[in-house]
Amino acid sequence: MVSSLKSGEQKATMNTHSGVDGGYSECKYYSEVCLTFLADDISKSDVMGRACEILNPFLDKYKLLNEDWRIARVSVERNIYLATCHTSPLAPEEVGLQPRQLFDALGQKPRTFHHTVGRGASYVLRANIFEFLGPRTPLADSALKVFAQFVQEPYDMPLSYEFVMEALSCLQKQHEYRLAVVHAETAFEVYVADSLVKLMVYSGMALPEASLKLEKDRDYWNIKNKIRRLDDWTRTYSSKNSLGFIAFYRSALYDRWETNLYTKRNDAVHSGATKFSYDEASAAIGVAKECIRFLETRVPSLSDRVQLNASMAGFRQVTCELGF
Repeated sequence: MVSSLKSGEQKATMNTHSGVDGGYSECKYYSEVCLTFLADDISKSDVMGRACEILNPFLDKYKLLNEDWRIARVSVERNIYLATCHTSPLAPEEVGLQPRQLFDALGQKPRTFHHTVGRGASYVLRANIFEFLGPRTPLADSALKVFAQFVQEPYDMPLSYEFVMEALSCLQKQHEYRLAVVHAETAFEVYVADSLVKLMVYSGMALPEASLKLEKDRDYWNIKNKIRRLDDWTRTYSSKNSLGFIAFYRSALYDRWETNLYTKRNDAVHSGATKFSYDEASAAIGVAKECIRFLETRVPSLSDRVQLNASMAGFRQVTCELGF
């Protein structure tokens, strides 16, 4: 059925009604994609592996563009539902019956079911793609146009973005606020390290040499030293490309990162702090996203093709796992 929202927008919904006597009726938004595979012998079939190779890049892109933390990758190991399907073909006189007549007829006499795989029976493999029902928000028309082209192109989500999505999942799904803070800071630190390597390679340094420099050179040890070195390399990049340069180190955004994210992550990791609130975790993720977004704007030719949305306005604390 269709539900009309206060804004005048309409959304497809799932209506559940269990009956008059002691039953109830509920209406909820739904967004679900299910694929069913039929195979006579799953040990020789690679259809699920092929499906995963096709679906996971699509899911990554949708998850990133819509910041939908509910979406998980599919895999043969954890996203399969396996069942044996027995079939009972309709008799010639049953083919032309109306649905009600057919169901009435099915209960009048015992059915003969084929139970041998390859001779009427099959294994059914079902891949569960969306872990929860109910989309946060539909993609806007402009985003849909971008998405329609984007899904056709090769793309690997940066590891820093992966950690941001994991932090959002901890915030909204598991309510593990300490882990949300840790993942958010990890996202930022991964981004800083990755950006340093990119800038070094851009300047002419070999990739192995750049990676080794982060490990061996004391000037690059710990995140604050990395941030200072990132400013140095970015200043050089900006000068070569006639771009304006704004320092991150000791800026107002840097101070917010240090207060709302870096210090709290250290409290969790080094001091064993466990009592973090939703607002603290949300602020930490927001700062991580703002910092990454700010740093990416300084090196346009080396930034990712997709930019993180720095806002946390679409997220709020709810008593259950989903809120609308």
